[in-house]
Amino acid sequence: MTLRYLSMIIVVASCLWTSGCATVLTVAYPPLEETRHGETKPGSQVAFHYVMSEEKDSLLLQKQPLCSQQIQIIKIKRKQLHGVIPAIVEVPFFGLGIADLVVAGVFTRASVEESDGGYVKGVEIMTCGDLMFAPNEELIIQYPASTEVKHMRTNEKGMIPLNSLENMPKGESSINVFVKEEKGVSYVKTFERNPR
Repeated sequence: MTLRYLSMIIVVASCLWTSGCATVLTVAYPPLEETRHGETKPGSQVAFHYVMSEEKDSLLLQKQPLCSQQIQIIKIKRKQLHGVIPAIVEVPFFGLGIADLVVAGVFTRASVEESDGGYVKGVEIMTCGDLMFAPNEELIIQYPASTEVKHMRTNEKGMIPLNSLENMPKGESSINVFVKEEKGVSYVKTFERNPR
C-alpha cells in the first residue's frame, strides 16, 4: 500500500514539475505585443545647412544637405509570466513551485519574437551628405545699423570677393549674411568689419 501511495505522489509531482500552474497559464495566454525603436537613417532632403568662412580675399559659402529622420520600428511578441501566485503555493510541495516558475521563465524568454515594422518619420533633422561648395547662391547682405541690404551672388566656387563689401554705409561695424532659398531666407553668419 505504501508503494502505491509513493507511486501516486511521484506521478503527481512529475505532472506538477512539467506542467505547473505558472507554465500552463503562461503558455495559454496570448502573447504581449509591444514595439521599440531600432536604427535611424536619413529620409528625404528637407533643407540645407549653410556655413560661411573668410578665405584670404573672399568669403566662401558651403552647404550641407539636411534630411528628415527615419526611425525603424521593431515589433516584439513575448509571452508574459502568469500564474505566479499558484506557483508560490506549490513551493511547500517539495519545492515544485520554484521549478514551475523556472520553467515558465525559460519559456517566456524563449518565446520572444522580433519582426521589422518598417520605418516612420522622426521629429529630428539630420545631416545626410558632405559639406560642399554653394555656387550661384543668392546672398542678402544686411547692414544692421542702417537696415540697408545688398544682393549678391556667389561664383562657381561658392565665393564672393571681400572688396565688394568695402563700400559699407557710415557707422556700420558688421554685416549679416543670409541665403535666399525657395522656401524663404536662411541666416548664415555675422561678420565684424572695420567701421568707416
